[in-house]
Amino acid sequence: MEPTKHVVQISVFIENRPGRAATVCELLEEARINVRGFMISDTNDYGILRLVVDQPERAAEVLSAAGFTAKSKPVLVARLVDRPGNLSKLLRHLAEAHIDVTYTYSLISTFVAISVRDIESAWQPALDAGVELVTLDELVSELD
Repeated sequence: MEPTKHVVQISVFIENRPGRAATVCELLEEARINVRGFMISDTNDYGILRLVVDQPERAAEVLSAAGFTAKSKPVLVARLVDRPGNLSKLLRHLAEAHIDVTYTYSLISTFVAISVRDIESAWQPALDAGVELVTLDELVSELD
């Protein structure tokens, strides 16, 4: 049997207000820690920023020193071939083994999906940041 493989994820508890996730990412940037994947989930008052970074122990130290509550947790990272059915196959195998998946997110991509309350007002600030916004057709053709 192969030894257990996992990656350490950092979960950071942040207030649900503009700029908090940016502050976390700026702290990591200043410490030269590279974000390899992330997701944000929220409630009315707070959010959880989950990160996979290239230096998880150091990231937790940097964020804790800046006053953030940061917790480490092992997560599975699966390399999936970009074909229909590969994600469902993985999830089905986990389900058949009675393993409850609590959340998932993608890693190491230059494409980032961002949910905002008012998408119309988000377009210009995103463009001002120097990023390219893409359509589904552009995304699919880029990945094929």
